Amino acid sequence: VELVLIVNPLPSVGTISNYELCDYDLPGDETEVFDLLSKNPEAINGQVGVTVSYHETQSDAEDGINPLPPLYSNTDTPQTIYVNVTNTTSNCTNVGSFDLIVNPLPAVVVPTPLEVCDDGTPDGITSIDLSLKNVEITGNNPNYSVSYHLTQADADNNVNPLPIPYTNIT
Repeated sequence: VELVLIVNPLPSVGTISNYELCDYDLPGDETEVFDLLSKNPEAINGQVGVTVSYHETQSDAEDGINPLPPLYSNTDTPQTIYVNVTNTTSNCTNVGSFDLIVNPLPAVVVPTPLEVCDDGTPDGITSIDLSLKNVEITGNNPNYSVSYHLTQADADNNVNPLPIPYTNIT
């Protein structure tokens, strides 16, 4: 009797970068809601005919059980998430992982007023080096960067930063 053996290749798991968010929802609680489906392109890495699921433990990922919901709140930071990539034709699976990381918000420092002298023309308009306040605002933390904006909305969205030096308009 002839016996045909078929060996199906395992799907590959792409290189998945860590998923980092800032601790915005309740600052200090170190939890956020992560959109796990946003990691599918990295996990699939261009393969077709595969599905992806996310799991809290490696054994759950290997067994393909207890998948996490697409919008998932972390339970720790960092927290390793396991990825199951399954070939839909052969049902062969492979497992990878990445970390969920919630970064704390920088401490807010209200700087002291920056007072400068007029430039000799008594119009109240002058060139101001706003970066003089950077050390005070960052507490001299080299991991922080500072930008200055005319409106709260611009600052919140990190758009339209003021040039340094800045010439005031009023």
